[in-house]
Amino acid sequence: MTALSDLFAREFTLAYGQIPDSLTNAVHEVPTFSISKKAFLLKLPNRLRFLYEKGKGITVSQPDDVSDAEVTLFLNGSVYGAIVWLNGYVPLHASAIVHGGVAHAFTGTSGAGKSTLVAALGAKGFPLLADDILVLDLSNPDAIMCHPGHKQIKLWDDAFALTGARQGSQVRPEVEKFYADPLSGLAN
Repeated sequence: MTALSDLFAREFTLAYGQIPDSLTNAVHEVPTFSISKKAFLLKLPNRLRFLYEKGKGITVSQPDDVSDAEVTLFLNGSVYGAIVWLNGYVPLHASAIVHGGVAHAFTGTSGAGKSTLVAALGAKGFPLLADDILVLDLSNPDAIMCHPGHKQIKLWDDAFALTGARQGSQVRPEVEKFYADPLSGLAN
């Protein structure tokens, strides 16, 4: 196992329960999230909440009207990024492919086209390394390592015609965004 897979085996445990309204010792706090040196609290407008505590795992407070798909979406996004950050890795909001044994990452704001670009490159034979989050290990500055994030592309409805990707299930009921299988497979 790699250090990153060991981290997830240890830290990505899930329980359901009550979550506090705030973090003690928060170093950054905005209406939707708080972060301290050892914890991350995410509070969404639909009352879905997540609390990650280093060494204790993740607690979820899921209202009855919030789908399991929505929980998974945030676990694989914001919560995932916070876990890697709090454990010494650097999460990039990026999508990436591999070419010639080298990771090529594309960054930008939400909606900029990162996922559409990697889906289109997948149609040209470039395997997917990550969509939405690419994890960097900077522990050896002479050999920075890129670790795959989630290997399931999420595309807006109109991107399927542009990329030739195969449309999967809808990401969220109220959003015209869908999962897609990478056409050239997955990079290791």
